[in-house]
Amino acid sequence: MSDFKWYAIHTQVGYEDKVKVMLQNKLKEEGLEGEVEEIFVPFEEVIEIKKNNKKEKVKKCLYPSYVFVKARMSDKLYNLVKRMSFVSGFVGYKNEPLPMDEKEIRDIMQRVESSKEAPRLSVSFEPGEQVRVLDGPFANFTGTIDEVDVDKGRLRILISIFGRSTPVELNYNQVEKVE
Repeated sequence: MSDFKWYAIHTQVGYEDKVKVMLQNKLKEEGLEGEVEEIFVPFEEVIEIKKNNKKEKVKKCLYPSYVFVKARMSDKLYNLVKRMSFVSGFVGYKNEPLPMDEKEIRDIMQRVESSKEAPRLSVSFEPGEQVRVLDGPFANFTGTIDEVDVDKGRLRILISIFGRSTPVELNYNQVEKVE
């Protein structure tokens, strides 16, 4: 059995990639490259719909403020990480980093891989926003978002038909935001 285990490093939000590069450089400087087998920042690929209704593939951090390392834990490694900028330290109890469950890290890696194969649609809709219906029987109607179901990628929109507010369920890709 390997003495390398997965650990989570807590970072400032938005600095995950920077911490990864800094850690690689620090390990080299200190001659500790052999103590770390892998450094992993999990990103998933999502498709965002921009204001001009163009779809763009972007990387989103799955676990903001976390960098995962497969390492042989030692005082030297612990102190090196603890002294780094943008890092609060290893996730654990007091000064004792807790290793992650192997299944947990495999699941994270699997999610990253599946996002590469089929990026999910990521759109930020809020109740109260105005949208225009793009297709279906209500194409070109304008309505107000009443509910957002992020898991299913669906919206309930209130559309005025014959002077009455009527709820209609649509997918994210069937509407566009109205400026």
